[in-house]
Amino acid sequence: MSQRFVLGVTSGVLALCASAAQAYVIDDFSDGFNLITLQSGSAWSSTAASVTGGYRYVALDIGSNKYGLNASAGAVNGAYVLNNDAGVYGYSYLGYGYDQNGHPENMNFDMLAQGDTLRFSFGEIDPFLNFNVVIFTDTTYGEWGVNLGPTDTPFNLDVPLSSFSSLNNSADYHHVEEIYIEFNQSSGGAPGADIAMTGFQVVPEPASLSVLALGLIPLLRRRRR
Repeated sequence: MSQRFVLGVTSGVLALCASAAQAYVIDDFSDGFNLITLQSGSAWSSTAASVTGGYRYVALDIGSNKYGLNASAGAVNGAYVLNNDAGVYGYSYLGYGYDQNGHPENMNFDMLAQGDTLRFSFGEIDPFLNFNVVIFTDTTYGEWGVNLGPTDTPFNLDVPLSSFSSLNNSADYHHVEEIYIEFNQSSGGAPGADIAMTGFQVVPEPASLSVLALGLIPLLRRRRR
């Protein structure tokens, strides 16, 4: 077996591992559209969709509305959107592991079997937004959050599960019951925040992929002998 062949196979393995990083899709917002539009108060919907858990839960709350305009939130045309008109403080919540009545329902989802990193794909954010994620397991929960934006350039946000904080670091992501995502306008920021999230996936962490690929090199060399 030539060295050129070994290098070629190794490159192929690396490419295969890279493509596997997008293997498990929790939601691509391609169906089950459920857009909510409000001027005041709150509303929710739980719609059957091609998502982990079978239903996509969406809620929208209006904090204040200076000019009586609209806020909208939900899945539409391949994206999850939160759209606040001028002067509107709207807060949106996205959930998985809920039934058609909006009640929590254990997904029994082995997240770690799919990967160790959550990937959120965004189309745009304007201006700033607090983005918080809570993962409920069978014994406790893990949470993580960050302030995002503004940008009109699509990007991926990769969050290793090891970044989530939980009581005594005891969250077991082999037993995920619900996932809860909050889109909350930044404290002290201007009203009218907009966001478009185009995908939610579980992927292997890049370091894990590199270790997997590099681990095959000694096997190929041993075969060569």
